[in-house]
Amino acid sequence: MTASPGVRASGAHVLSAVPGAPAGLPAELVPVVGQAGRQVVLGGPSTGKTTALVRWAVHRTGRPGPPPLLLVPSRRAADRVRDAVEQGSPTTGGPRVARTPHSLAWSLLREHALREGRRPPRLVTASERDESLAELLAGYAADGTDPSWPDRLDPALRATRTFRDELREMSARLVEHGAHPDELPDLAARHGRPEWAAAARVLLELEQVAGLREDEAHDPASIVSVAAGLLADRSTGLAGWLGDQVGHLGVDDAQDLTPAGWALVREAADVVGDLCVVGDPDGGTQTFRGAQPGLLEHAAGFLGEAAAPVRLTTVARPLDRAAAVQRVSAALGREIHGAAPRPWSPAAVPVAGPGA
Repeated sequence: MTASPGVRASGAHVLSAVPGAPAGLPAELVPVVGQAGRQVVLGGPSTGKTTALVRWAVHRTGRPGPPPLLLVPSRRAADRVRDAVEQGSPTTGGPRVARTPHSLAWSLLREHALREGRRPPRLVTASERDESLAELLAGYAADGTDPSWPDRLDPALRATRTFRDELREMSARLVEHGAHPDELPDLAARHGRPEWAAAARVLLELEQVAGLREDEAHDPASIVSVAAGLLADRSTGLAGWLGDQVGHLGVDDAQDLTPAGWALVREAADVVGDLCVVGDPDGGTQTFRGAQPGLLEHAAGFLGEAAAPVRLTTVARPLDRAAAVQRVSAALGREIHGAAPRPWSPAAVPVAGPGA
């Protein structure tokens, strides 16, 4: 396989002797585990990305100083990665070795509130936000002060839960990209989207109604970007605090990071030792929440490293497509019918004949 420009290919035939690196690893992963400093590792499914990251973390546990921390996209994945690290680690117990970006961000917000002598932060729940939004829209309708919505967004549609959900999603995406509702009118004019200008008025008033201007109240979509901003502000003291808690930072499935998540990683990278970011730039399951898998290809640049990323090319475990389809089919069957469907077989798929 030919690596794309600016990417160093790492094949199974390459073996770099790294002092202190664990034995028994595929040759392709040895340089990743022992590499000091910052690195970005790209690879498709079953190329050993997570295995390399786990061994990278194990290789750094038990050293003097704070333990490593791995950021993973979900709590379930964090549990799996944590178990894998603890099984291979020379030490047990201690701080959590795997967390989600939201979990780390929440710890930073709590520490900041403690340092400022304020009440602990709290999350504004989805039901709270939906109730406030419903009351706001109903008030517009009652007194005839609705924003200038396009005709296709009629009053019946604006009274639905689906419409409110879409407004909340718009708010979340603005936060994830470090934008604000007051920027929407200009964007609406530039792109010919009058509904954005109308939504701006709603979201601006919603911030006040829902109490999102209070220091201790945070929308779930905002906590990562807020934490990244606080970490970047060295006057908060959070950089030193995080450096005392985390010795090295790893990121799994980085293709699912949002721009706010990348900002948090970038700021955290400046206060820890080694950094290892792994992911699949051609994958991604969280794009509907603002994830941008394509940023992985450029991560080495904005993380402050000139070295090109390494691309893993050897598939360690061939994909059993029939088994994968069967697992998905079974899961869908349980959701829809409450029971697993009949076994799937490639032979059961009709094949179009000539002239079809």
